[in-house]
Amino acid sequence: FFAVLLSACTTPGVDKALGTGAGADAANPVVVTTSASTVIIENHAGRPLLNVRVAVDATGSALPFVKIVPTVDTDQTMTLQLADFRTDEAVMFDPGAATPKQVTVKARDTMSKTYEVTASWP
Repeated sequence: FFAVLLSACTTPGVDKALGTGAGADAANPVVVTTSASTVIIENHAGRPLLNVRVAVDATGSALPFVKIVPTVDTDQTMTLQLADFRTDEAVMFDPGAATPKQVTVKARDTMSKTYEVTASWP
């Protein structure tokens, strides 16, 4: 399944799409890809994802830039613009001042199963 899914992706981050750690195995089908200005999340978990926390670590910032998404429905692909990310101090992501290094997505589904995926920036 993942081989077919990955072959359909054409972004430079495709080799990093499944991330590392808990998100790298088939039991956690949340796919994360990145581009110069977006983070794309695909939910293949079979249930809606709730309280999806997307955190971008970047050079030039001690704090991650975060975007909280209340729900990502089953089989939904969500594209998030980097301009919508903020630190806990409400500092907006500025590509002139910060370069993304990696993104971490944490969520739970409607059955309280947790998911965490980390992907490096291409």
